Amino acid sequence: VSQGSFERKQLGLAAAIGTTVTAANTGIALVAAQAISSQLTFGLLLVVPTAVVFFAYRALVAAREKHDRLEFLHETSGLLAQSKRLEAGMQEVLTQTRLMFRAELAEIVLAPPEGSRTALRTVVGPGDRRVALEPFELTSGQLVAQVLADRRPVLAPRRGTTEAVREQLTRAQLRDAVIVPLTGERSVLGTLLVGNRLGTVGSFSAEDLKLLETLAGQLGVSLENSRLGKSLGHLTELSEQLEHQAFHDSLTGLANRALFTERLGHAVARRARSRSLLAVLFVDIDDFKAVNDSAGHDAGDELLVAAAERIRACVREVDTVARLGGDEFAILLEDLATQYDAEPVAERLVSTFRQPFHIAGAILPVTVSIGVAVCAETQSADNVLGNADVAMYRAKARGKAQFSVFEASMRTELFRPLELRRGLQRAIEREELVLHYQPIVSLSTGRLEGVEALLRWQAPGRGLVPPGEFIPLAEETGLIVEIGRWALQQACRQSRSWEINFAEETPPWVSVNVSKRQLEGSGLVEDVADALRTSRLDPRQLVLEITESVASLDDESVTSQLERSRGLGVRIALDDFGSGYSSLGRLQTMPLDILKIDRQFVQSVGSTPKDGQLTRTIVDLARTLGLTTVAEGIELRDQLELVVSLGCDLGQGFLFAKPLEPQGIEALLSRQAGNGWPTLEKPGRPGHLRAVDDSRRSA
Repeated sequence: VSQGSFERKQLGLAAAIGTTVTAANTGIALVAAQAISSQLTFGLLLVVPTAVVFFAYRALVAAREKHDRLEFLHETSGLLAQSKRLEAGMQEVLTQTRLMFRAELAEIVLAPPEGSRTALRTVVGPGDRRVALEPFELTSGQLVAQVLADRRPVLAPRRGTTEAVREQLTRAQLRDAVIVPLTGERSVLGTLLVGNRLGTVGSFSAEDLKLLETLAGQLGVSLENSRLGKSLGHLTELSEQLEHQAFHDSLTGLANRALFTERLGHAVARRARSRSLLAVLFVDIDDFKAVNDSAGHDAGDELLVAAAERIRACVREVDTVARLGGDEFAILLEDLATQYDAEPVAERLVSTFRQPFHIAGAILPVTVSIGVAVCAETQSADNVLGNADVAMYRAKARGKAQFSVFEASMRTELFRPLELRRGLQRAIEREELVLHYQPIVSLSTGRLEGVEALLRWQAPGRGLVPPGEFIPLAEETGLIVEIGRWALQQACRQSRSWEINFAEETPPWVSVNVSKRQLEGSGLVEDVADALRTSRLDPRQLVLEITESVASLDDESVTSQLERSRGLGVRIALDDFGSGYSSLGRLQTMPLDILKIDRQFVQSVGSTPKDGQLTRTIVDLARTLGLTTVAEGIELRDQLELVVSLGCDLGQGFLFAKPLEPQGIEALLSRQAGNGWPTLEKPGRPGHLRAVDDSRRSA
């Protein structure tokens, strides 16, 4: 009990022996006490029988232990031979070994085949834990690896071990252990270990080591004899199967990424020595997700298997074909005569995949995009595979169903959007985004009526990033919703500042662009209300701009959000009118206040009578619907004169000013002071404006 374990079947025997010994000892003690009390000489005479009883008891205990050990060895020697399955036999041996050595766990590790590091481990304990033939990676610093290499046992009791062994025990989560080699007649077959002696008053001893070595010798012979030799052969075969599974794709049977990378590394090393050429083809199935979503994952798996067969049929037997994961495949072509020899293979693959697949009873048109990378002298395996991946993305960008050969310039083109995307995610918190404001001028008075808030990104190390580069990325990633919310807050605060600081003047209203993503969500109205509330801006000073593509959406939720926003007191402007496909009926139902005429109509005014008539029709239409018109993109004095003559209400463009920082708008408001726009002057005829020479423009 003090050693942490006892057998119920031995409890009666232990009680009988203990009672007998206790009675004998008590009797001798009473006789000795009586004799000594009578005469000391009589007490001395009892020393001899006492010593005889003591040594007899020790001999009995030793004989009992020897009998138990022999019985244990006899029982375990037949367990492997009697077992129908090797793993079950080993587990039974370990169960008996664990009990015999009073250990928390017992373990057999079978050595891996030559050239491999993957051994097979069978464990019993701690508690009810049982593991059978589990793949086990051997690494340096393990007790198992040391015993397999040295072919010598290790006794590691709780005290008296070296620091190195103590570290090995700690890594294996053991307090103490005995581990011995499983030795056959020809080789070391594995190791046998018992660990963590139960109880707190003892540890493993040299006697335990001798017993475990004897058991290991028996097990080694059993593993090499008769049908157990066949089991060991089966075990080696199983190990090879496990190794195959570790390096091959279970669905297609092709090499996996690990094996492909290993072979590519060897090929690159050989190329450096032999100067032979090699290439990697990175193959990606176009729109594979759509197949999964529409036909189901089983159909997707069937397509991957069929695709693997087609790829395999297009290359040589010596070429390596791998499935890297998902719908991505890679091909290693070695010993090429020229750097162009990979291109016919890519062409053959593209052509083969143009033939539809018969999957799950349906005909599926499937294409592939392929990137080709030829190995240069100084490249690593990762670089070659990465270059093929980059070239594949170029093929997709060009329209899919084709191949592209890697060029150095592609990497720069590919990574710039990726860098922008990562930088854009941090731009708000780092306060790299700013708003510039482009003036919107009354064409009848020449006064500053409003400004359009335009987003700018001042990226460290890159300077001012053009909106055309990062706005589409923001739309694609969904960051435009967060950026749009920030722009609303910032523009409202800035407009409120002008409202306070230029109270004597009529401050300009501010127009903020709203993206399709913002309208597709449900939080726009709340964002607008929050921006107005926190800034305390008069709602009439805020205009929300939507594009014509958004207006063309026949979506009740979009219309509802615009109507609810308008209910807060803000106005709605339709931007770039004429560039899309919005219908007249849609214009009538949309909650609009302002119509901004696209720059293409403004800049073509005067080119032909037809152009001017079309612009006039738009102005008349807006007036009929009660909408204020803004002519965008006014850059020349002639354009200004003509849009004024057509009856446009407001104008916007570089003729008046480029987008300005807030301080620039404040300077204009200070100079304006009732004198109108600096670039315009009234010639004396009401409602008519004349543009002055650019040299007099101060904006």
